[in-house]
This record gives sequence, C-alpha cells and structure tokens, in this order.
Amino acid sequence: MAIQENDTEHVAHEAKATMKNVASDVKSTVKNVTDDVRAGTERDLDDAKGTYTRVMDVLKSSTERSGEYVKSLWEINTQPYGGDFDANVHEAFERADKSVSLMTQELEATAHSTIEIIETLLETTIAAQRRTLDGFRKYAKQGADNFKAAAEKTGDRADAAASKIGEKVSEAAHAN
Repeated sequence: MAIQENDTEHVAHEAKATMKNVASDVKSTVKNVTDDVRAGTERDLDDAKGTYTRVMDVLKSSTERSGEYVKSLWEINTQPYGGDFDANVHEAFERADKSVSLMTQELEATAHSTIEIIETLLETTIAAQRRTLDGFRKYAKQGADNFKAAAEKTGDRADAAASKIGEKVSEAAHAN
C-alpha cells in the first residue's frame, strides 16, 4: 500500500494549522508588547514631569536663597565704618565673621540642594530601568513560552505525521 495523497495533504494541513497558531501567538505577543510599551512610555512621561517639577522647585528655592545670600553680603559689607582705627578693625573682623558664616550656610544649602536634585534624578532613572528590566524579563519569558508551545505543537504533529507515514511505508513493504 503506497502513501496516499490525502495523507500528505493531511500532514500539510496540520503544518499549516500549526503555523497559523504560532503566528497568532506571535501576533498576540507583539500586541501585548506594544500596549505595555505605550503604557510604560506614559508612566515614564508622568515620572519625568514629576522629576522636572521637583528639580525646578529646588532650583527656584536655590536661586531665591542665593539672592538673599548676595543681598545679606551686600548689607554687611557696604555699611560705612564710623569709629576709630581699633573700632574699625574690630568691625571688619565681625563683618568677615558674618560673611564667612553666611558663606558656610550657603555652601551647605547648595550641597543639600544638589544632593536633592541628584537623588531625584537617580530615583527616576532607577524606576525606569526597573520597569525596562521587568518588561524585558516578561517578554523574554513570553517569547520562550511561545517558542516552546510552537515546538511542542510542531513536534507532536510532526511525530504523528512521521508515525503515520512510517506505518504506510511499513504496510507498503509488507504488501510487496
């Protein structure tokens, strides 16, 4: 008994059905990835807006503080000296002490503001990197699962087709 044409048609039909299933799985995965990327982009934009607002608030307060610092230095150092030499020297040292104290406060505040900006940027970056990594893991797993399912479907159908063809070949050999 020879291999009949309807057997090869059946195998071809099974292969075509398997490929349609695999294509459907891949299309579904691509849609999910696209939807998740779109949602992730919106979330990243919201985070960026929040980060921008925080950074601008810190810069605004730093600018206002710097203006007050310069104003205070101006007030301290532009007052006229009015006493004798010893009183003027004493006054100069007091003004220098006030100026150094203000400068120290300004440097500490500037360092704090700089750290706040850096922390804000790092938090936003870390969150975006985590989402990216989690997304990559999710889609790598989904792709591997799709591949595994396609291999199992194809393998099962190929094994069944090979077995059927083997039976026909065996039957044909025994018939002769």
